[in-house]
Amino acid sequence: MNPKTVDNEQTGLRPIDELNLLSATVDSVWELGDLKPIFARAEEIAKQHSGSTDIELLVKQIKTQLVIRGKKLKEAVAVSPRSENPSLPSILRHEAETGPVIPIPNFPSGENPVRVSGQLPSYSQFPDQPLPRPTGAIGIPSAPPKPTGRPTAGVFAVPPIPTGPPPPSRKGLNWKSAMAIGAAIGLAGAIGILVTIVSVAKKHNNPQTPISSTLAAINITTVPPGARIQINSEEKCVSPCKLQLAPGDYRVQAQLEGYDPTLSPHSLVAGQLPLEVTMTLNSQAQSLRIFSDIAGKVQLDGKPQPDDIAEGSFILDRVAAGLHTVSVTGSRADASFTFEVTPGKAPAIKGPTTAHNLLAVVVSNAGTVARMQSSTGPLKALLDGKEQPAIAVSGTDFPNVPNGYHELVVGEGKDLKKIQVSFLPTPTLTAYLRSDINAGTLVVATNPPEDDVMVVVNGRQLRKTSRGTVSVQLPPGNVTVRVIKDGFEAVADQPAVVKKGEDTRLEFRLKSLPRVATLRIRAVTSGATIYLDGREIGKVNAEGNFQTGGVTPGDHEIEFRMAGYLNKKHTQLFKAGETVEVANDSLLKDQGIISVVVSPPETKITFRRENETEKSISGTSIAGLAPGRYFVTGKASGYKDKTVPVTVAGNQTSMVDLALAKDTPVVIVPTTRSGSIRDFAPAWTADGDLYTHAGTSSALGITPVLGTLRFKVQLIKGGLVNKKIRWAIGFGDGKTHTAFEIEKNKFRHSLYNGGKQNKGAPFDLAPADVYDVSIEVTSGRITTRINNVVVDQVLDAPNLTTGKFIFLLGDKDELGISGFAFVPTK
Repeated sequence: MNPKTVDNEQTGLRPIDELNLLSATVDSVWELGDLKPIFARAEEIAKQHSGSTDIELLVKQIKTQLVIRGKKLKEAVAVSPRSENPSLPSILRHEAETGPVIPIPNFPSGENPVRVSGQLPSYSQFPDQPLPRPTGAIGIPSAPPKPTGRPTAGVFAVPPIPTGPPPPSRKGLNWKSAMAIGAAIGLAGAIGILVTIVSVAKKHNNPQTPISSTLAAINITTVPPGARIQINSEEKCVSPCKLQLAPGDYRVQAQLEGYDPTLSPHSLVAGQLPLEVTMTLNSQAQSLRIFSDIAGKVQLDGKPQPDDIAEGSFILDRVAAGLHTVSVTGSRADASFTFEVTPGKAPAIKGPTTAHNLLAVVVSNAGTVARMQSSTGPLKALLDGKEQPAIAVSGTDFPNVPNGYHELVVGEGKDLKKIQVSFLPTPTLTAYLRSDINAGTLVVATNPPEDDVMVVVNGRQLRKTSRGTVSVQLPPGNVTVRVIKDGFEAVADQPAVVKKGEDTRLEFRLKSLPRVATLRIRAVTSGATIYLDGREIGKVNAEGNFQTGGVTPGDHEIEFRMAGYLNKKHTQLFKAGETVEVANDSLLKDQGIISVVVSPPETKITFRRENETEKSISGTSIAGLAPGRYFVTGKASGYKDKTVPVTVAGNQTSMVDLALAKDTPVVIVPTTRSGSIRDFAPAWTADGDLYTHAGTSSALGITPVLGTLRFKVQLIKGGLVNKKIRWAIGFGDGKTHTAFEIEKNKFRHSLYNGGKQNKGAPFDLAPADVYDVSIEVTSGRITTRINNVVVDQVLDAPNLTTGKFIFLLGDKDELGISGFAFVPTK
């Protein structure tokens, strides 16, 4: 359904035309309350035509107009006295009385604007031009309102302000009523034409920037402004700026001196509103460097620094914004200076630079702009052999100095000093301190700049580089210099001559060795996720392949994971510059099989996973099982039911023996139903209601143990290491039975079958000195309750019809029992 062509049943207008009329009506509203129906109708049209871009844009425009008009009306009410028309503030009264100013474009009369005062301009005044049609917010022409044979209602009609009581109601129509209705219809049509003219006039005086159907617009703002904007590495403009580009993906980079570059990717689509992009730039960290030919201690803002000037340099990478004072104190020499750090700007040297028994040259730079200040002067200066302005004690500007190393010669005659200075692209303050001692400075630099390169002079390791350079104070003479760093090719030694009071600079070009290895995956299960040392690095593609570089040398664990499959791991040694390949490695399904051996053959088999419902099977094999604990049960007429627990593992077959025993009646000789524990084991010692036993295990004369045992038990004394309360059911030769124990508020059982132990999961008990125990024993199950809580259930326990109940005690153990009772199964 096209919103431009479907008429509104009440107004006879297309939605686009109706919204245009609503837009034109806003500025003629003089009451805040009259804005609400305009808003409501716009919202209603938006809901009826949701998904239409044209409708959405027009509705947004109308809402903006309503907000502006509402503010204007509120301000007018606040500042203007009321007139005889109490609903109209005086600031708008002129507009209300004379009508709005409607600019009419390109009409022959030349009158622009035309003041409409209560009447519409006659179309006969402009016979050579068609009546202008209103246009929408996106430039779509709309038709004038269609006559409907009745007055237009709602916001399209401007009702007169009533001045008296309402007229009495009349039945039927007379000629006066008919004329009144005809006049109302004519007025409504005139107002529609007026609204159309207003819309055209607005469009003429406030043209919208057309949205290109072939280009995409982007508006770029940076904080702070003035950054150079590059689009896909091509410089385009200075922020803030507006661009129109072909649709596609772009990398927008903002660069501003004193700030770190910022990169922002964006996708542009033709025909949409301009993409608004704001990029916040972070100021570059400012550093402090001191190069000196004497050792000394450094204080920043009166606080001693942890690193002194050792072997010629002191570097502080990040200096906080604000005013800072630096002092350097050495043997019989010192220097001090003050500077201020402002984000995005070069450090500013404040006040004089002072020095005793030293020459101090302080350099502030950011990019290619520098300022130098000396402790004495003016100093004659040469930079790379070219004469420069003298360096004054108050400072001298050097407006265009390329980044990098330069030879600065200051002074003359016996006071001449040669200094190797460096200008960094980031804001930096550097102090060069030179004494008159019998020593020179060796400056070693690496290209490209590399940290932690060991500098060896005449076979002696001296220092490592920082930011690609190091300065070392040496006595005058010939030296041989070598640089070493793991992962780089060896470079030839270089000779140098160190001269008194001068800087001697050497540069070493480093070539890195391959530092990383490559991992290649080939013919592995498609879709598997790949982990390197537990970190996800990608997925195997549809062809079963994957490759990545950047693997550091050494042993690494490669693992493949995928839902429904078993994880698979490899440990491989990676060597720099080499490729490790893992190929032809299919993951196994994470499913297990249970194979059942049955007797008799007519046994019916059911199984269930732990905490799930039971299922029947046909045959003796259960396949496609997820890993976990299962229970397999066999039943046959004339045989005892049998349930076997089994743990299933992925890609493995687990065997279960369901050989059922004949259901022969067991003759049970009832045992004592009441009395104390001494009635079942006389060796216990009575102490009131408490019976104790120590030193040896105590078997109770209960065979078979089919029924319910109840007692309260406490450990009176335990061993030095194992302090346990223990008992067993079905105890015979000590190799086949079910044992139970309480230790450190944990309860668990262990199945012993021919001497082999299988432990159950532990159960956490509430801390107690005395435990109230109830044990229910049937032919195939042992259920244990402690303090009225079921804590354990053992299925298919052995020897229940032949073995005994026994308390297991060590040499150092002593148990206390009270309230003992046994009720056999009837």
